[in-house]
Amino acid sequence: MLNALYGKFGMKELNSKLKIISVKEANKITKNYNYSVFAKLNNDKVLIKYSSRINENLRKLFKTQEDRLSEKAESVKSIFLSDTGLGKKRGVPSAVHIASAIAAYSRISINEFKNIPGNPCIMSDTDSVVLPKKLNEQFVGKEIGQMKLEHIIKHGIFIRKKLYAIITDQNKEVIKASGAKSKFLSF
Repeated sequence: MLNALYGKFGMKELNSKLKIISVKEANKITKNYNYSVFAKLNNDKVLIKYSSRINENLRKLFKTQEDRLSEKAESVKSIFLSDTGLGKKRGVPSAVHIASAIAAYSRISINEFKNIPGNPCIMSDTDSVVLPKKLNEQFVGKEIGQMKLEHIIKHGIFIRKKLYAIITDQNKEVIKASGAKSKFLSF
């Protein structure tokens, strides 16, 4: 369904700080830290989001090149920064409210498949379901909102979400084991 989409929106940038500070302080931070948000609020205040420090060698290179460019126009300086990648804004944009909404709608829509009379749900997750009988063809395909038929299962053991072992109709063994190395497990 759109599993990757809500995962990206839900990513968290670790140890980031969001502050309103002076332009002078912000200039120091952008030279020493990875930053992702920088918005001018008025003549002296800016909003900045930053996290870990930039590698010491990169900071030295940046300082050396900045000294050489100090007398040149700002446009030349910004071209240098974008070409070298030193001025690149880093970080993970996240929107937890969007991730939560997508996950909630996913749970709502998967319930339709969990409650089919005469086709009891064996196991499901936010984006998948295991049923003993095939779904109606209108629900299976490659279009957005359709389910993808991953396997036809001949035999399966389902412990919990993301921990199961199956043997497909092609006699292929598939083991999924979140939290454990599946190579150490056997059917």
